[in-house]
Amino acid sequence: MNDQALAKIILPGMARSVSLARRWVVDALTTAGHQDVESARLVTSELVGNAILHTGSGRSGGLVTVTIYEVCHYLARIEVTDEGVVCPGLSRGGLLDSGAT
Repeated sequence: MNDQALAKIILPGMARSVSLARRWVVDALTTAGHQDVESARLVTSELVGNAILHTGSGRSGGLVTVTIYEVCHYLARIEVTDEGVVCPGLSRGGLLDSGAT
């Protein structure tokens, strides 16, 4: 896609960043002349919350990036970039190690 980047913000992967991202998206879209921003506010809240809760972005020092792209004068695309999947570590003392059959 060749959409124009309207605005971008990098936030810490902390719970308070969800409300910051919501307000920032509404402000950025309103400033750019978009009128129907309620759906964008809700989507941003869900995406940033999920990024913090379910990815490496929620770890200490983690970050979440929110970018708004202007598709046309009445349509914007919101992109949330997180730090990817956190792979669980190998645990010791599993069922097979206990001698159970």
